Formats: sequence, structure tokens, C-alpha cells
Amino acid sequence: MRSAAFLALLVGLIAPVSRGPWVGMAAIVLLYFATGPRAMSNLAKLGVAGAILTAGMLATPAGEKIIDYLPFVGTVESENVEYRQRLLEICTR
Repeated sequence: MRSAAFLALLVGLIAPVSRGPWVGMAAIVLLYFATGPRAMSNLAKLGVAGAILTAGMLATPAGEKIIDYLPFVGTVESENVEYRQRLLEICTR
């Protein structure tokens, strides 16, 4: 039951293809490992696992699609990033 719930959460994060929930999930995972027992060891393991997964993902054709969704790097919805940059410039004047 626990695995099914976790899988449902992952599908819910991936399905809308929205970067906001991805950033939130990454922050929650980092905080979880940073505040638990053996925090430094767990964060190091998480970093190594993340590096391995990232390298493996980038070696596949899906890696290009993922890079396209990253802000400031990708090309998907780049107008949103430019709009937010202009909005921040106008607000800070």
C-alpha cells in the first residue's frame, strides 16, 4: 500500500509537466535528508545517487526533453522566463 501511494505521488508530480511541483519535491527531499539522523552521510548518498541518475538520464533521448524544460537552459516556454525577468526588473526600479 505504501509503494502504491508513493507511485501515485510520483505520477502526480510528473503528469502535469510543471516545474513548480518538481522544485517543491526536491526541496522536501533535501530537507528530509538534511534533518534526519546521519544527515551528512544521507546527503552525500543522495548527491551520488542524483549524479548517477542524471548522467544516466542524459544518456537517453529523454534527457534532451528534460533539459528543454529547465528554466534558463531549455527552450520550452522560454517566454515565461523572459516575462518573469522583465517583471522583476520593473518591480525593483
